[in-house]
Amino acid sequence: MSEAVHKTGNSVLVDNYAQRTALRLGVTPDSVRTEFKKPTAQARFTSPGEEAEESFESAAPVMTRPGTHEFWLLKLLLVSDEAVAVAVGRVQPGWIQHATVREIVTRRLALQESGQWHGFAAFLSEFDLPETGSLMSEAASDDRKIPDPEKQVLDVALRLRNQSLDRQRAQLVIRQSQPGVTSEEVRDLQRQRDELLALKSQPI
Repeated sequence: MSEAVHKTGNSVLVDNYAQRTALRLGVTPDSVRTEFKKPTAQARFTSPGEEAEESFESAAPVMTRPGTHEFWLLKLLLVSDEAVAVAVGRVQPGWIQHATVREIVTRRLALQESGQWHGFAAFLSEFDLPETGSLMSEAASDDRKIPDPEKQVLDVALRLRNQSLDRQRAQLVIRQSQPGVTSEEVRDLQRQRDELLALKSQPI
């Protein structure tokens, strides 16, 4: 979003967006302005030395985008204290496939349970990787009010849980089809599949 705002060339608009983002995240406007000034992924002229350095950096792994439901869960847990209160004891980080989102959610729920939550800015400072900070800031910087966050977090968690159960059942199907599996093992694997299917009908 900051890149899109910069493209307008309107310094007043850029500063206004920086102040709104800072207010939302609970940080100083100057810190947000500093982030906005950092180079983006747009093309620029480079020296041979810089090209070599950038080639090395480009070889580093790039964080993949989380799925829609995982990103929405992250947003709910970062902007809504009500959603977090409902999620504790119900949302299982193991349902989340995206490693970074899983880590953030795990730590957010742990802080809630221990009573050590001190706000988004303090939480953001606990993460070293800039990609993680960018993902968290993106999730938390939306100005739109989230209606009924307690219900939404349970709905999203239910979808993630059922998707996790489906993945587990798919793995069992693969194991059933492997050569050398005995009839007894097939029956046991089928039993496990049936149990996982039954769990899908259970509430969070």
